[in-house]
Amino acid sequence: MSGRSGQGHRLGRVPGSPGGPLEHVIAAKAVAFREAAQPSFRLYASAVVANARALGEALVREGFRLVSGGTDNHLLLIDLRSFDETLTGKEAQEVLDQSGITLNRNTIPDDPRSPFVTSGLASRKRGGDDGGHGRR
Repeated sequence: MSGRSGQGHRLGRVPGSPGGPLEHVIAAKAVAFREAAQPSFRLYASAVVANARALGEALVREGFRLVSGGTDNHLLLIDLRSFDETLTGKEAQEVLDQSGITLNRNTIPDDPRSPFVTSGLASRKRGGDDGGHGRR
């Protein structure tokens, strides 16, 4: 790439895309963009958000606190301390995993616990929407 010693390596690479263009990445993006352009995707996305809101509202009724007060998308960050001061995100995640429910332990703002234990759970609501389940 260059006659100067050591310059070819620096000039031939773009940060974040070593070895590109990567055809499989381009193809995956094309498929995702085509799917997102379909009218049915708008309905699907609306259902995901509605279901996440419904889940959040149900959790609040049961005594949990949502860190942001609610959701405008598919994400919920749940503060477990308002439900049970001793319950950790790690413990809740492990128990829910055994029940076939996937949530991730997550730190919350000003979390007194370590990132390996946490006081919160993160829900990325989506799963039930793929299985033909409607809003409950």
